[in-house]
Amino acid sequence: MGNMVMCVACREGDRMHRRARVDPLDDYDFYSRYSENSLLSLSSVDYDEVIKLIDTLESITDYASKVVINNELTELSFFVNTDTEIKMARQLGDRLSERYPKLYRKIYLQLHEKYNINDPVDKADKDGLEAAYRSTSFLRGMADVSIDMCKGVCEFGLIELLVSDLGKLTGQVGTIQKRDHYKDMYIRSLLGTLHNVARSYFPSRGYLRDINAVDILLEYLEGEEHYRFYAMIILTFIMNEEEIEKIMSQEENAQFLILQLETALLNIRHKVTTPNISYTAIEVLEGINMVIVNDTAKIKVMEYGILAHLVQILRNPSNYQEQLSVATSLWTLAFNEDNKKTIRAEKRCIKELGKLKHSKKKELSEACIGALWELGVKDEQKTVVTSQVTNNRHVMISYQWDDEQFAVKLKEELEASGYSVWMDMNNTWKSFSTLKAIPDTLQEAIISSDVIIMCISEAYKFSNRCRSESEFITNRELDRVAIRLQPNYTPDGWLKRVAGGEIVDLSSEKDFEKNFKELTEILGERGKLLDKETVQTLGSTPPEAVLNKPVESWDSADVSKWLKENNLEHITAKFDKYNGKDLLNLRKMLDRAAQFYYDSLKNDFGFEKTIDIGSFTSALESLPMCH
Repeated sequence: MGNMVMCVACREGDRMHRRARVDPLDDYDFYSRYSENSLLSLSSVDYDEVIKLIDTLESITDYASKVVINNELTELSFFVNTDTEIKMARQLGDRLSERYPKLYRKIYLQLHEKYNINDPVDKADKDGLEAAYRSTSFLRGMADVSIDMCKGVCEFGLIELLVSDLGKLTGQVGTIQKRDHYKDMYIRSLLGTLHNVARSYFPSRGYLRDINAVDILLEYLEGEEHYRFYAMIILTFIMNEEEIEKIMSQEENAQFLILQLETALLNIRHKVTTPNISYTAIEVLEGINMVIVNDTAKIKVMEYGILAHLVQILRNPSNYQEQLSVATSLWTLAFNEDNKKTIRAEKRCIKELGKLKHSKKKELSEACIGALWELGVKDEQKTVVTSQVTNNRHVMISYQWDDEQFAVKLKEELEASGYSVWMDMNNTWKSFSTLKAIPDTLQEAIISSDVIIMCISEAYKFSNRCRSESEFITNRELDRVAIRLQPNYTPDGWLKRVAGGEIVDLSSEKDFEKNFKELTEILGERGKLLDKETVQTLGSTPPEAVLNKPVESWDSADVSKWLKENNLEHITAKFDKYNGKDLLNLRKMLDRAAQFYYDSLKNDFGFEKTIDIGSFTSALESLPMCH
């Protein structure tokens, strides 16, 4: 959500705007002309000119002087937004991600020290306000395209400054007149910057909550429509479950979000551009996707007709990102049973998801497959599960991909303590060799584990993949232990339900060793590797009635012989790629998740006759569980 993104336009144009004191961001005709028609090509942008301007500003000591305000700080805002230059803008933002936040802090503090920025009383104060707006507009634009810039905003303490001014201006929101042009623009630049940071840089959301941004932004919901929009979208990223429940239970708020999406879809580019506000359908969808993680919000947005808009976008998207956002919405909405029925009844929606699940875009394919999985739309492809889990007795680690580095460390620590550990090191979710939301290898690893460690964090909660995985685990009542990765994080909503009461805190490096010991005490012998002597005490003997070797060493030919000896010769083709370890995994599945086992026989292996299912199951139960 950023009007200003790009670099300096041709110098002659700059001089004309400076002389006329016209800001491209304020002049709707200028903005609309350049953003819609992309008249400024890469050749008209001088990347180095911006760097030189920052160099100059860094050499200045008095940013509150009238000369600096009228020249260098004014020049900062002569930027335009053109789709063709987004790559260069991102490079610029990344390059300035430390320099400009440091510089902005100095500018902000000097301007606020000398001028009454939040309630100007004379022309000097208004010039100071204008300079504050211009320097913030540049920050807003760079944060729109650069995650590194968003990180810099947080690390250099700018979040507190931006929210502080928003708080001081709340009482004036309803009284801003046309003559308060720069005050209005300053508020919008503050809100726009916070939105860009909150949507792009996950840790910023905790910072915003900690400094009471939620209460301040709630006051802006009572302001004019453009303030309300910006405030609402930021809130979607930072509210907790209780706050979402309160906001979304109010009819006007749920309807407002859907109305903004509907308005964006009226434009062929799915974009709203007016003198007061500029946003895209994707930005609205991103906000909606945040709030509908809450189970009450899922119901509300469906009540107010979001499904029709989602189907419209699926069928006529303006770009790939819209398709991805909609598929994510549908996946999230499908965690509610009533929503699931409503969505399944919309045949056009299911048809489009079915097409897009074959997309070469991995993220889109995953989201569509995930949505179809939760909707209960079965894939017609019959698959044979080939075991990739090398040990039946193991601990499985469930984690969000952003936390992979920690998960690997945890795996190594557990293995050093004598545990057999399985985690999705190969991003099985992303490979999708079979069109299922939870691939067969991952299902097998979950079901055949002794215990599952859930690495919970806010990122885990907002991941549909993690929720599908967690629901799969809890619905089968499998043993699990929750560990906290994010300092001071307390799960709420659906994650609180599946995490249970006791959570082992491994978020602190200082206390890791002590708390890791607590984890191993909870795990006990579950998932521990067994040496040969221990295996021999289990009392299991090879099934010599079939073959004179352990089941776990059988190859596919041995499995075929075993089926024949159990009068199941007619189903050997279903198991032509199976070995002994695979049979033992099926046996464990039968013991731990019987319903899933029987569903797999029907859906994955194509068993049609009840007598065959019964005969195969009896033969399987006769196999000893060798480890």
